Amino acid sequence: MKKLVVFCCFILAIFACSFAFAQVEKGVEVVDGEAWGIDEGEKGVTVEVASQWLSRYVSTGGVAFSKNPVVQSSLTLTFPNGFYGQVWHSTGISADLINNPGAELDLYLGWSGRLYWLENPFLNSLEWDVYISYQGYPSLSRMKDDFLGLGFEVKKPFELNEAHVLSPFVAVEYYYPLSGNEGEQGAYGSVGVKHFWKIWKSISLEQSVRGTYDSGVYGMESGFVGAYTASLQWKATDKLTVDMGLFQYTVPISAKDRKNEVVYGAGIKYAF
Repeated sequence: MKKLVVFCCFILAIFACSFAFAQVEKGVEVVDGEAWGIDEGEKGVTVEVASQWLSRYVSTGGVAFSKNPVVQSSLTLTFPNGFYGQVWHSTGISADLINNPGAELDLYLGWSGRLYWLENPFLNSLEWDVYISYQGYPSLSRMKDDFLGLGFEVKKPFELNEAHVLSPFVAVEYYYPLSGNEGEQGAYGSVGVKHFWKIWKSISLEQSVRGTYDSGVYGMESGFVGAYTASLQWKATDKLTVDMGLFQYTVPISAKDRKNEVVYGAGIKYAF
């Protein structure tokens, strides 16, 4: 019952934030067609459905939540003002949908875009993603209660040419257990670089290198972790994108309770 109430409040919060911001926007002066990260041509709500098959589930901090294959799916609603809501689910393939080591159900409410109203050219060129989350772990014995999360990512895209874009980024994720167990609260702090390479018309490669400091999230030891991720994508249509191959290699630099992790997979997403 508690999780049902949280879910209902989450859905109401999405529409409340969208409506409130829409009212504020009516009094905001738009310069060159943009304000608060809104493009003049954007109208209506975008819905995106995505699903991935992964060989295992490894967290940002390099912790293997599941050493077996998982399917991770999401439903995202994005409003023209930049607010979005997302329901994300992970489950082991050869197991019960809920009671398995890879099971997780997360709710996200956030905002992404650029702050065009800032007068500094550098600051208003930054791309932001700020969110809160409710994370449910129904069957992981060491996580007896759910977590509340707060995070942000800010990046600066540099267009090298028509085919290559480099985006240095900084990201922070903080998690607090609803049980109040301070030994499991903590944060991930990451710095890295993302690279987008348009190989040919509808084929592109997205890759990133990231260094993360784990302060001890979920009761793990604190330490540094490095990761490389690459994804080969095919934009089949304007609405359909196929992730033809995903590869992730995570290396614990000073986190002694973790080991090298290799993840591979594929996926698909559809927006309408």
